[in-house]
Amino acid sequence: MVKVGALATWRTDVEGKRLELEGWEELSNEPWQHDPSWSNLVHPEDSPYTADVWEQKRRSPEPLVLEFRIRVGVDDTAWIKCRGAPILNDLGDVIEWIGTFENIDEQKRQHLRISHLAYHDSLTGLANRSQLDEHLEQAWEGLEHQRQSALLYIDLDRFKQANDRYGHAVGDEILRHVAERLQGLTRPGDIAARMGGDEFALVLHDIQDPSVALLVGMRIVKTLSRPYNLSGQLIEIGASVGISLLTVDSVDIVSWLKQADSALYAAKSAGRNRCMMFEEFDKVEQKL
Repeated sequence: MVKVGALATWRTDVEGKRLELEGWEELSNEPWQHDPSWSNLVHPEDSPYTADVWEQKRRSPEPLVLEFRIRVGVDDTAWIKCRGAPILNDLGDVIEWIGTFENIDEQKRQHLRISHLAYHDSLTGLANRSQLDEHLEQAWEGLEHQRQSALLYIDLDRFKQANDRYGHAVGDEILRHVAERLQGLTRPGDIAARMGGDEFALVLHDIQDPSVALLVGMRIVKTLSRPYNLSGQLIEIGASVGISLLTVDSVDIVSWLKQADSALYAAKSAGRNRCMMFEEFDKVEQKL
């Protein structure tokens, strides 16, 4: 058992060679390996981050504070906080570092859970409206660098009928499956969000051609319209998608949202199970 709040002290030279380490076994529940490097202590996913911070700080007279994971046992991890202070020679050059490791695993994991709940939908695990709003702001800022984005509003067709017929538990399961399928259609850097109820949104960043957004919209309609096999019961719903592009000609974020909503309304009015793209003087429709 890793002891939360446990402290270990350390000393290293300016090149990163470990000179002393006391209290590590109590901190990590792992024996101290006498390898003078630090790489065997840090979780592999956090090694690049810690290496970058160390390279930036190791000759600086300023103290350092960082948080990262260590490996505990075969397949477990623990969060620690590292504090360090430089030791200077008479010329003011850094020659060594001393510091502490503190086990902060419990409070860090609690913080991560709270942070996750603040930015994610509790039912589906997708981003919630708060996180979506941040991505919309990022997309707007990206216009300064001539980067286009697309907003896709998604509304499930016939979901209410399925929810009423099979019950809310099945309805919730459908929503979770919808979320999984949407996640499978997103690229790194894009975001899928649940707006509430049976409404979802997708933000595509850095698209070079409007046809990309239209293609993704068509894929969403096709993917979400596939039957859902829940406890041996095949349930069919559909999806309507409204698309709006954020370009250098866009007025503001509010207008961007209204355009996506108008395109979605047009798709629903035209018979559902289709996607439509908003354009200033026309609406381009694609029906599967």
